[in-house]
Amino acid sequence: MALTANANRPEYIVQDTVLRQPVEASRHVFQGAIVGRHPATGYIRPFQVCDEAWGIAYEESDNSAGLSGDVSVRVQQHGDFVLPLPGVTVQ
Repeated sequence: MALTANANRPEYIVQDTVLRQPVEASRHVFQGAIVGRHPATGYIRPFQVCDEAWGIAYEESDNSAGLSGDVSVRVQQHGDFVLPLPGVTVQ
């Protein structure tokens, strides 16, 4: 499920690698969101099925009114992250 607001995720940095990547047109990437790289265009967007998992958005980036590449986002690719896993029960 895509984020609709910024999320603060606890992180335990082992190796902090943050890369600046161009955002796909008409996309809003929230801080803390898992982002993917579109397999055909190569632009970053909130993660979708078939995307190449790219990392965690280090900051918010709003390209909802722009063309692909007009805005970029910093993506953290290495580290240990705490992520929620909704809908799981212990049996």
